[in-house]
Amino acid sequence: MAAVKISVNDLRPGMYIVDSGLPWVEHPYLYAEEGLIRTLDQICEIVKQGFSEAYYDPERSHFDPPPTANDLNKSASLSPKDTPAPKIPLSQGLKQAQKIYGQCVTQVRKFLSDARVGKIEFEASAPLVNGIIEGLNDNADALVSLSKIKTYDEYTFTHCVNVAIFSAAFGRFLGMDGERLQRLTIAGLYHDIGKMRVPVEILNAPRKLTEKEFQIMQMHTLLVEECLPDPNEIDEEILCGIKEHHEKYDGSGYPRHLAGDEISLFGQLISIADIYDALSSVRVYKDAMPPPKALSIMFEMRDKCWKPTLVENFIK
Repeated sequence: MAAVKISVNDLRPGMYIVDSGLPWVEHPYLYAEEGLIRTLDQICEIVKQGFSEAYYDPERSHFDPPPTANDLNKSASLSPKDTPAPKIPLSQGLKQAQKIYGQCVTQVRKFLSDARVGKIEFEASAPLVNGIIEGLNDNADALVSLSKIKTYDEYTFTHCVNVAIFSAAFGRFLGMDGERLQRLTIAGLYHDIGKMRVPVEILNAPRKLTEKEFQIMQMHTLLVEECLPDPNEIDEEILCGIKEHHEKYDGSGYPRHLAGDEISLFGQLISIADIYDALSSVRVYKDAMPPPKALSIMFEMRDKCWKPTLVENFIK
């Protein structure tokens, strides 16, 4: 018997979910993790993740009593947020976003220069972070769209700004707000500050690094403390986001080879934003990758690099 497509609200314990083979890029809301649905908690988790449809195999299924609406909605407060409507039109939002983006790039250029020779003024990022978050609240499309304007000569500076914007937008989508969203945005803005203590000939090498050079580059996440006036005064969650954005969920990342829940949420969110911007940017050794291709590659990396469902939520 052929697989049957249903709404996730019609899922029942005992249904056997099958992978339909449909491309995820065209069907991002289709739940396709093959296997038996055993509990109501599984269904609640699927609903929370934002999936809307699934395919099940009637021949491999055996139904228990259907879940009630209250069962499915009991964890709704933990769900990713629906994207709020823009407060201002795109044309107006773009003008504001260009101002915010320009100020951020100027400031990033300054603090990266400061980090190469001494300490940075950490507090100077506060108005930039507030501007990014306010810009996202006014019209997220306007601010995020500027990240698509990438040139090689400005990559070092725009990359930091883009990662801050993507991290803030992603955190906001996941329901993060207030001071914690500010901390995530700060961590995204400063995530590569340690690279300023890496030799320039390694940092800007237009080729694949040697093994020794790569080992030096891998240490940049831990060099952040050398750039800060007093690391003990910086929020631990911010430092974790910076230090852990190259760790991988399966333990194959660097520099400390953390795995699973040893990696902070900030570290994983910034990692996703960092890799997406790197893949879709022009570099001295490659052209920009179209966003759908970049997201497709990240989707294939999901089980290795990040906690399950994070990439799916980033795509949404």
